[in-house]
Amino acid sequence: TQHTLSDQVTERFAVVVDQEVMDIDAREPLQYGSRPLMVPNWVRSPRQALLDVIAHGFEILSFSFPRKVLMSIYGGALIAFGSTLSIFLSAGIEWSGLQRFFLGFGFVGGFSMLILSGTTLYTEVNVTLPTVMMFQAHRFRRACWRCILLHLIVLLGNVAGTMMVAGFLYLADSLEATQQLRLENIVADKMKQEGSASGWFKVLLAGILANWMVGLAAFFAQMARTLTEKIAAVFFPVLIFAALGTQHAPANMGYLFTALFYGLPGVSWGSAFAWNLIPASIGNLLGGAAFVAAVMYYLHWPTSTELRTLQPYKTWLKALDSSSSSGSTSLGDEMSSPV
Repeated sequence: TQHTLSDQVTERFAVVVDQEVMDIDAREPLQYGSRPLMVPNWVRSPRQALLDVIAHGFEILSFSFPRKVLMSIYGGALIAFGSTLSIFLSAGIEWSGLQRFFLGFGFVGGFSMLILSGTTLYTEVNVTLPTVMMFQAHRFRRACWRCILLHLIVLLGNVAGTMMVAGFLYLADSLEATQQLRLENIVADKMKQEGSASGWFKVLLAGILANWMVGLAAFFAQMARTLTEKIAAVFFPVLIFAALGTQHAPANMGYLFTALFYGLPGVSWGSAFAWNLIPASIGNLLGGAAFVAAVMYYLHWPTSTELRTLQPYKTWLKALDSSSSSGSTSLGDEMSSPV
C-alpha cells in the first residue's frame, strides 16, 4: 500500500522519538502524490524540526521544579562563558568588522555548549513555549499559566547563572586591563540608549532582532543530526545577532554583571535592569514568539497523525488530565481533537 508523505515522515520521526533505531536510511524516496521526494539522511525537514520543538516543549514542562531551575541556572552560566569568550577574542582588535566577527564567534561557542548540554536559555523558550501554546490553543487556559511559570523560572535561573559566572570571574581576577577596557566599551554600547523613552524602545526593537536570530539557531539545531551539524546550524544566526549589536538579554547579563562586579563605569544595577535587561527581555519574547514560533508553525503546520508520535506530549497530557476536574477533556479526546 502506498503511504502518503506525512505518514512516511511520521514513521521515521516516531523511530527517532522512541530511540529504537538511530541509523535511519532516509535515502529511500518518499512519495508525494505521483512525485517522489528525496529526503537526505543528513538533515531533517522543517516539519520534523517543528515536531521536535513541540516535543521538547512538553518534555521541559513535565520536568520537576528542581530540574527546571538547575537547567536554567546552567544555561545562564554557559551563555556567560560565551560572553566572556567574546570579550577575550575581540579585545585588542582595531578593525571594527573583524572585531565584531570575533565577538560573534565567542557566542557561537557558548550557544553550542548550551545546545549540546540540553540546558535551557530564556531566548530558546521564547520559541519553544509559544509554539506549545499555539498547539494548545483549544485548551489555552490550562497550558498558558504553566508556560508563563516556566518562562519566569528560566529567566530568573539565567540571571542566577550569569551572575554566578560573573562573580567567579571577578574573584579569580580573570580579566586583565585589555579585557576590562574591551568590556567597558561593550557595556557603553549596550547602555547608549539610557535615559530616553525612545532609547528604551530601541533596545526593545533590538531585542526582537536578537531573538529572531537566536530562535532560528535553536530551530536549525533541531534539523541537524550530529554534533558537528548542530554547531554548523547555529553558527550564522548566532554570529549575526552578536555582530549586529542586537540586545540579547542573557548575553547582556554576562556583560553587565561582570562589569558591575569589576566596578567599571557607565552602568549601575538599577540602570542595567531598567534600561537594558527589561526592555531586551520583552523584545526577546516578542521576537521569538512572532518571528520564529508563529511563522514556523504556520509554514510547517503538523498534521494530527504526526502529533500522535509525540510521546512527551502524551505523557504531559496524562499528568495534566490527572490533576484536572472530572469533567475536563480526557487524553483520548485531546489526541483526537483538531490542531
